[in-house]
Amino acid sequence: MKTMKVSTASLNQTAGEFEKNIKNIIDAAVKAKHDGASFLLTPELSLTGYGLEDNFSYMSIIDSALSKLFKLALQLPKGIAVSVGLPYLYSGKLFNGTAILLDGNICGITFKKNLASNGIHYEQRWFTPWNQTDVFQHTFTANGKEVTIPIGTPIFDIDGFLMGIEVCEDSWVAKRIASHYFDFGVDIIVNPSASHFAISKFETRKQIIQESSRTYGVNYLFANLNGVDSGRAVYDGGCIIASSGQIINQGPRFHHTPCEVITSVIRNNNSRMRKTITSQRYSETQHNLNGYIVKVNTNNNTQPHHNDSKTFLSRLADTHCERNVISAWENSPYLEHEEATRAIALGLRDWSQKTHTNGYTLSLSGGADSGLVGTLCNLAVKLELNEFRTKQLSIKNSYFMRFIGDDIIDVDNTDLDVLEKSIMENFLETAYQPSANSGNVTFTAATKLAEYIGSTHFNFPIKNVVEQYEKVLGEETGTEFNWEDHDIFRQNIQARTRSPMIWGATNLKNSLLLTTSNLSEASLGYATQDGDTSGVLAPISGVTKSRILKILSWMEKKGIDITYDDTSHYVKYSALSYINSQKPTAELRPEEQQDEDDLMPYAMLDRILMLQLQKNLSPLEIFEVIAIEDKEYTPEFVAKCVVKYFTMFIRNQWKRDRQAPSFHIEINSLDPKTDRRMPLLGNPYQEDVAYLKSLF
Repeated sequence: MKTMKVSTASLNQTAGEFEKNIKNIIDAAVKAKHDGASFLLTPELSLTGYGLEDNFSYMSIIDSALSKLFKLALQLPKGIAVSVGLPYLYSGKLFNGTAILLDGNICGITFKKNLASNGIHYEQRWFTPWNQTDVFQHTFTANGKEVTIPIGTPIFDIDGFLMGIEVCEDSWVAKRIASHYFDFGVDIIVNPSASHFAISKFETRKQIIQESSRTYGVNYLFANLNGVDSGRAVYDGGCIIASSGQIINQGPRFHHTPCEVITSVIRNNNSRMRKTITSQRYSETQHNLNGYIVKVNTNNNTQPHHNDSKTFLSRLADTHCERNVISAWENSPYLEHEEATRAIALGLRDWSQKTHTNGYTLSLSGGADSGLVGTLCNLAVKLELNEFRTKQLSIKNSYFMRFIGDDIIDVDNTDLDVLEKSIMENFLETAYQPSANSGNVTFTAATKLAEYIGSTHFNFPIKNVVEQYEKVLGEETGTEFNWEDHDIFRQNIQARTRSPMIWGATNLKNSLLLTTSNLSEASLGYATQDGDTSGVLAPISGVTKSRILKILSWMEKKGIDITYDDTSHYVKYSALSYINSQKPTAELRPEEQQDEDDLMPYAMLDRILMLQLQKNLSPLEIFEVIAIEDKEYTPEFVAKCVVKYFTMFIRNQWKRDRQAPSFHIEINSLDPKTDRRMPLLGNPYQEDVAYLKSLF
C-alpha cells in the first residue's frame, strides 16, 4: 500500500491582481507543505482570477500570466507539486489551462475540455475547448531560454500516483474526460473549479464529487474559489477530498480569510481495488501509456518501511491528519437561509475591501428589504470577528481593523461585542428619509434596527423638498397636482428626492451606496429608476421577496449560527420584530399602501418567476401548471396574475438592464450581466397573453 498526503485550497482571488493572487497561492502552498502534502490543488484560473472577462482578449494579460507563472514556480516551496490555473495561448487559440509546478519547473499543462456557457457563464467568448485527449510538446522561448512543456491532456505520475485533471465544467457534463482517465487507471482525479454559489448548489456539487470517486474508483480532489473575485458571482469555497465513494475531508465555506487549506492522506490500494471489482473491463488503452505520462517526483515517499519498527511507526503516524471539522451550520434545518445570508455578507465584505472605499451607506426605510441589507452588513462584521477569534487568528489582520475606533487599544483582548460596535459606527451609515406619507411604524422600525446593528444613523426628512419640487414644476407647467390624476408622478418624485440626500452622505463618507432592490420586484420593474434603484451595489437583488421575508423571520426568531467549528452559537436579531410585524409598503401614498395590492401576492409572484427562470416555461404553460397544482387560487385569478407579470416583465427590461450590480444567490436570476439576457425591445409572449386575457 502506498500513501500520499494531498491538499486542496480555497482562495479569495481578485481578477487581474496578479501579486495578490500569487501571495495567496504561495501562502496555501506553504501551509500544505507544513502539513506534509506532496501535492496542492488550487482553484480554476487561480493566477489571474476567474472573472477577467474581456481582459482575456488582451495579449498583454496573456503574456503577463505566463511570465508570472515562471516566477511563481521559483517562489513556491520545494518538494511539493502545485496546480495553478491560467489562460494559455497555443497554436493561435486561447485555452483555459491548469499547470503543475514543482521545484521551479512547469511540469505540464492540462486544457479544459468543456466550457461553461449556461447561466452566468460566457467562457466560449474567450476560450477554445480542448477537444482531444492527446499530449503535445509545446516549445517556445521564455526568459531567453528554450522551454518545452507537455500540454493537452497529460497524465501526471506524482510519486507513483497517476493523476488526471478535469476542470470545473468537465465534471458537470455527460461525456466526461474522467472516463478517459479511468481507462488509463489513474489513482487521482483533481478538479480545480470556479464554481459560483447558488442556494442548494453545494449539495449537488458534493454528490458529483462523491459519486465520481466511486464510479471511477479514484481519490477525487476538488478546489474552489471563495468570495467575490470580480463583482457579481460569490464563490463559497468548500474544498473536498473524496475516496471510493466517501468524502474524507471537507473545507470551510464562505470563510473571511484569504486562503483555507485541507489535507488528507490518500492510498492507492483503495482506488486500485475499486477498479478490480468494477463491471467495466480492462481497456487496451492501458497498454499504451507512452507519450501521456509526465513524471513528477517530489521525493516525499510516504511508503512506510517494515524493516525498522521505530521508523515504521513514526512514518505511519505521519500518514494521519487532524479530524475533519465541519461547521455546525452546514447541518442546519435552515441551510438555505444560512447559505444565502453568509454569501451576501461575504460579498459585502469583499466589495468594501476590493473597492478601497470607506464602508457603506444605506437608506433605511424601516421595511423588509433595507432592513435585511443593513442586518447583513452587521453580519459581515460579526462573522469575520468570530471566525478570527475561533481560529485564534489576530484580529489585527482582519479587514475590519480599519474601521475600529481609536478608543480600542488591544483588539485581540477586547470583547467581540465591543469591537463590533466600534466597527459598525464607522463601517455603515444609515438614514431614515421620511416623506409626508411616512408613519411612526417605519420610523420606529428603522430607528430600532439601526440602534441594534450599531450603524451611525441619520434622519433626513424630504417633505419640504418634495413640496418645493411640486411647486416649481406646477408653476412652470401650469399643473395643479392631485393624487387622482398624478399618482405615479407623486410617488416617483418622493423616491427620487431621497436619492440626492443619501448620495450626499455617501460622498461625504467616501463609501458605497447600497440599493435594496429584490428579485421579485425587479422582475416587474416595481422600482423608481434613479430613486430607490440609485446606488452602486444591489446585494439582495438576486433574492426573491418570499425568501427575504422568511430570512427576516428566521433571523429574528431562530437566529444565525455564527460559529466556525462543530459547536453552535446562535445570534438573534430581535430588532427585526419591528419590521416583521408589518406588511410590505413603499409609503408613497397618503392612504395605507400595501405592495401586494399593487402587484399580487408575493407567493404567486415568486411562483411565476421561478417557473419562468428555472423551467423556461411560457406564460400559457405557467398558467396551466399553477391552475392545476395550486388549488388555492381560481383559474381566473391565476390568469390575471400571469398576464400582469408578463406585461410588466416585458415593459421593464430596460430597468433591469440599468440596475446596480447584484450577487447571484438564487439558482437563476434576472441580472442581464450575469444570467438571463433579454431583449430591451420586442414581446414574444403577445399571443399567450392575449389568450389568457380572454379567460377573465
